[in-house]
Amino acid sequence: MVYKNYADMAQIFTNSVPAELYQVKYEIMAAVYEASQKNWPTAEEHLPKIKEHWVYLSAQAKDADPKALSRTQFAVLDLEKAIQSKQMESVIIKGEIAMNNLKSLESKSSSQSSSQGTNQSQSSNQNQSSSSGQGQSQ
Repeated sequence: MVYKNYADMAQIFTNSVPAELYQVKYEIMAAVYEASQKNWPTAEEHLPKIKEHWVYLSAQAKDADPKALSRTQFAVLDLEKAIQSKQMESVIIKGEIAMNNLKSLESKSSSQSSSQGTNQSQSSNQNQSSSSGQGQSQ
């Protein structure tokens, strides 16, 4: 439950990682937990929420690696099937795979934004130094 609030906070603050990623993570963790408690109806209640947040996340992460997005989407679908078939071992495995894929997406999106920020900073510095150089030559 604490992790769910983290996603809400990520929406408020500027973050390189979309807040929806944290929502998807939370819903997956909650579904796997409920399944581990053999509370299958409650675990299944998280499935539409996972799908909903995934749709938003995949739209926001359009600049991310298409293969990583595809792998994550398949992992989410596999987890859904495992929960619906009430196969505890599969739920654990598919949940771990989905979480690892989300972690990979998170690290790639944070590294992309930091490299973009570095590139923007460098180009900004170059523009400032070239404009100050022009002022000196006049």
